[in-house]
Amino acid sequence: MIRATRFRNRAARRQARLAADIGELLHDVVKALLDPYRPERYYMRGPGPRWRAKHDRAQRVDAVAVPAPLPRASNAVAVAVLIRGS
Repeated sequence: MIRATRFRNRAARRQARLAADIGELLHDVVKALLDPYRPERYYMRGPGPRWRAKHDRAQRVDAVAVPAPLPRASNAVAVAVLIRGS
């Protein structure tokens, strides 16, 4: 009698496990087919072309390179006079 009970319990557990696996599979299939949420539609991948056009203009104006004058003795005197005058 103990063996028969153990066998029935083991068989019932196997059937329950199989039913749970089938239910989970069906749930996943239905969810994949009918779930309207698609994260790739809402994921921001970075700044778009409008943002780049707006901010590239500002960077181009700021990034103008002006060659620095070479230091000379006459420039040093002029700089000192300008600093005192202001």
